[in-house]
Amino acid sequence: MNIEHDVSGINPLRIKTARQRMETIEEYLSLPERSKAAKLAAATSLGLTNSGFQRLINSWIKYKDISRLVGNRKISVVRKKLQPAVRKMILSEIEAAGHEASASKIHRKVVEYCRTKRVKTPCFMTVYHILLEVRQKTSQMVGGTPRIVFGRMYFKLPIQDQSTNELTTRLAEMLVAVALPERIIISYAISVNETPASFTGLIENFIKLASDDAKSRPLIIDKADPNSNHPLFVEHGLRLHEPSENTPQRELKCAFGTYLGQLKTYYRQKLLKPRPEALLCRQDQPMTEDEAYRAIEDAIAENNAKWTTLANELGSKLTC
Repeated sequence: MNIEHDVSGINPLRIKTARQRMETIEEYLSLPERSKAAKLAAATSLGLTNSGFQRLINSWIKYKDISRLVGNRKISVVRKKLQPAVRKMILSEIEAAGHEASASKIHRKVVEYCRTKRVKTPCFMTVYHILLEVRQKTSQMVGGTPRIVFGRMYFKLPIQDQSTNELTTRLAEMLVAVALPERIIISYAISVNETPASFTGLIENFIKLASDDAKSRPLIIDKADPNSNHPLFVEHGLRLHEPSENTPQRELKCAFGTYLGQLKTYYRQKLLKPRPEALLCRQDQPMTEDEAYRAIEDAIAENNAKWTTLANELGSKLTC
């Protein structure tokens, strides 16, 4: 009997590997005689040593949990190298200043602390990435009055070109309309190929979903964006506002941090130059365009389920 296992908590790039490992383990365990040769063949087919394969077998027998068959940690390398006291100090500063605080201000405090303690000072990017991780994990609402922010998110998803069988280096892009302070994505348009994400599609979906209450919120968009004067905005009487403080991209960064669901998230396309050899870790496998599209939709659903529940608990309900 083929049982479908829950893969919702697994990095989307490792779902294929997890399923392959599970199937290989089940096939090996079903053998009437488990010889050394059969075990070596199974381990080799997965690129593992005998001992590595045995560890997976033991885990599967004990837990029957497919997520344990692959690594799935989100801890960055720079964070691992930090001295515990320095990391604790950074987290304390973030807690005191709030998750929407400026990374540069927190870094200045860290520099002063490290000079006093005569320990190695972490670079700005280390502090910045820890701040993003805190934003992603925090249960606090984003500050400010209710608003809807239009912006962009990017994902470095390794997509295999079906015609050439090569990895593409294009970035998956998503245009979003996000309700703040709830952090709920109420409309989106995704592109996983050369065709740009459709701003027309984003606006049309937004208009279908938005209620009169949601429309009354300020609609924040970067006026430098070429789509800020989109005719559909005018046609439906949607008045756009320039950001009073933070840019839309910074608003999104404050809201979502380093991850959307299980996907690592970026907010500035020009800083990303993905190379094919840098896209995949050992357990990762490339996606088709359809799989990449579904992975982003799953990340949206996971995010919205999390924040809708919290918004209702805190009495900040969104009707749209």
